[in-house]
This record gives sequence, structure tokens and C-alpha cells, in this order.
Amino acid sequence: MSFSTALQRAYRDTRYWVFLPNACFELRVGRRHPELDAWLARRGLSCWSLLTAWNPASCRLPLGRNRWRQARLTAALRARGFAVFAGENRAAAGDWPVEASCFVPGMSLREARRWARAFGQNAFLAAKRKRAAALLWTGRASVILSA
Repeated sequence: MSFSTALQRAYRDTRYWVFLPNACFELRVGRRHPELDAWLARRGLSCWSLLTAWNPASCRLPLGRNRWRQARLTAALRARGFAVFAGENRAAAGDWPVEASCFVPGMSLREARRWARAFGQNAFLAAKRKRAAALLWTGRASVILSA
């Protein structure tokens, strides 16, 4: 699946925010995040993923539908035993609505890709501790929760 250069740049330039108890982190593609690494280390975790259910395949949906989809993602992750913390994806150019996201510490990249695909996402953000955050493309998206 091929994406335009503009779309790839938009994903790469997005500011990804994570809201943890007593901490807030701005995550950027291609950058390391030592404070987040320390937070993970204190909990014995080695990786994290940031997932959303908003606007599958980069197609804007109405606010209510996006909120419904995000609630389903959050509930499904928690039902599988994952700790889930709130996040937001904010377009650097300000030309795309802020999207809610789920920060999931300890989720493997393989599992994160499955969740992102299941919710129709083109890509997701993830990293292993002490490594730069990576924008990972899912390949062909298969939306299980219809728009």
C-alpha cells in the first residue's frame, strides 16, 4: 500500500502526547524519550505502543463516531489485560482534528500492528526502551468496526 509523500510527512510531523499519572510526554517520530524510558524501566517494561481508532485509513469521521470507536478500542485493550493511558495525536500543521489515542506500555510491536490493522489504521507509533520512536505502517488495513 502506497501513501503520498504529504500523508507520510503529516504522520511523521504529528506531535504525539501521552498523559500518565504525574507525567506528560510529547513523543516525536525518530526521537528518543529518556524520561519515558525511565518510567518504563521503573515498571520493568521494555516497549510501548500508541494506538488510535480515530479516522480509519486517514478518512475523517464525525466526532461521535470517532469517540465511539475509541471507546471500543480502549475497552477491548483493557479486556485483554493491557494498561491503557490517554494520549492525543496533534497535527503539527493544525490542519487535522486532534485524535484521541491509547498509550499501551509493554505491548509488543507485533501485537500493536494487529490492533492498529483491526481498527483500520495506516500506521501507529511504537518503540523499545532506549530506542527512537518509530512510525510503523500497518500494510493493508481491515476495519472491523465499520465507519
